[in-house]
Amino acid sequence: MPRMKLGWNLETGLERTLSSWKSVDDPTEGEYIVKMGLRGYPQIMNFKGPNLESRVGSWNGLSVVGYPGPVLATPQKFEINEKEVYYEFEVLARSVFIILALVPTVIGQNLFWTA
Repeated sequence: MPRMKLGWNLETGLERTLSSWKSVDDPTEGEYIVKMGLRGYPQIMNFKGPNLESRVGSWNGLSVVGYPGPVLATPQKFEINEKEVYYEFEVLARSVFIILALVPTVIGQNLFWTA
């Protein structure tokens, strides 16, 4: 979802993550989770259960290193301060529709439509 935060509220300890569904017809939490790791420089990490599957990387000032995406269609933001550490993106072009899906069998799929 555009403007959704992925990361941490450092004051309350609230962690905002993305998780897959358990199955295509069961929306309870599945085994894939995308979260912000705080060790070292914060970075986005993909887990299957407790196991780290991959790292998308940290912020380079323009985008996440491991997934730059179409920067013009989706401005990305990384915020780090004493209260929060989070990543978010925004869709500015009304002709663009984006879905990031964590399906039960795959870490993630990015689907982009343009008119």
